[in-house]
Amino acid sequence: FFFLMIRRPPRSTQSRSSAASDVYKRQIQLYLMEKKITTNDLGILSFIPYPFSFKFLIAPLTDIYFFKKFGRKKSYVVPSQYIVGIVTIIFSYKVEQLIEERQVVAITIIGFLIVFCISIQDIALDSWLVTLVRPENYVWGGACFYLAIYSGGLIGFNMVIHFGDVEFCNKYIYSTPQTTPLLTLPTFLAIFGASILIITFILHFFKTEKSALELKQPKSVRDIYQAMVCGSFRNKNVLLFLVFVFFHYSGFMAHESTETFRLVTKGLKKETISELSLYSLPFQIIVALTFPNFVKLGSEIKIMLVLLLLLFIPSVGGLYMVNQYENDQLTQSELAWYYVTISTIGTSLGVILGIAYQVFGTRAADLRATSTYITFQNAINNLGKATSKSLVLFSLDIIPVNTLCYIGYAVQMSFIILISKPLLRLDGLQREDFKITDDDENLPSTSPSLEEEERKRMLT
Repeated sequence: FFFLMIRRPPRSTQSRSSAASDVYKRQIQLYLMEKKITTNDLGILSFIPYPFSFKFLIAPLTDIYFFKKFGRKKSYVVPSQYIVGIVTIIFSYKVEQLIEERQVVAITIIGFLIVFCISIQDIALDSWLVTLVRPENYVWGGACFYLAIYSGGLIGFNMVIHFGDVEFCNKYIYSTPQTTPLLTLPTFLAIFGASILIITFILHFFKTEKSALELKQPKSVRDIYQAMVCGSFRNKNVLLFLVFVFFHYSGFMAHESTETFRLVTKGLKKETISELSLYSLPFQIIVALTFPNFVKLGSEIKIMLVLLLLLFIPSVGGLYMVNQYENDQLTQSELAWYYVTISTIGTSLGVILGIAYQVFGTRAADLRATSTYITFQNAINNLGKATSKSLVLFSLDIIPVNTLCYIGYAVQMSFIILISKPLLRLDGLQREDFKITDDDENLPSTSPSLEEEERKRMLT
């Protein structure tokens, strides 16, 4: 029912790639943490998600070059997913050896390649949402994406951790005790690689893409790069939003990027962390399904600022929990209650923040360069988080982790106070106020009724 409401986007594509992203960005790092890698190694691994930060270098190409008969989005989704499937199958034969030998650089290179392909696919999916969903349903489109992302995380992280644990399998799955788990990491990678190849094959040959909205497109890659860089920085509204998305989460990264590492280093099993994180999943789904009923278009910035203030609660609470556990002031059972409560609050607020961000980006997108516009904003967002995380991890050798967290909180609060007043003004603006291209010809009105008429004409 949910996917039908937004006219069936490629949900299996998004979910599967989220699973791939989670394998390389989260799960393999946990396996390496058990091998007692250093914080410097963690800093190297933090480069894996960087392709998401530089998607804007590829996005202009997707707005100009594509195979018309194949489809504007399919021209990039299908090849990238074929590569993900093939590389993942090959990697499945070497992953245990690389982890055992702590080949951090090799794993980072392979993960970087996989995430690079996923980032290309992500460009197409983000821009597809602008024309796939009616304006009044943008919030449901954002909720759909986040549900797919979290389901991918469930497949690529929690499922593999649990089914790869002999103790868990003997307790909940096997009728008689066994010495081997139901699913190992190499087996999962092989199954996942094969399944994504099958899904991509179906998408390739049995799914046709409707024509995009016929707007006047930029004439060359140079024009669209110029619009992306010069237009984004020339438009004060877009520039202000870019500054916000780059710094909006930086203050929380000191705790977020070290929490799991500190818990695992203290002796908490990765399977326990995975099991505890599962309890928040139902709340994430409920929030994603109910939040769109209460949001009003034009209030996204206000919602995001309020949520950033509320996120201090789970972040500070999580820091207190980790410090208590490291000082042996919490038992395993007490830690479980703390972790589930804090994780549920934090992830639920994060879902709402993500949906509000997605809706604002879609509502304000320049329709002549949707891939470039949305991707550039997402890239700035990812670059801000990735830069903050790398800076934190490389600073741990010279600055105590708690000091880094306190500095981060002070910077975060100061940033929110300084930017709130000018940022709230963006809520009342229309799509044309965020335009980065110069030509006004053929640009549809942001009025829902006129935009719906343009949509019906295009479909006809």
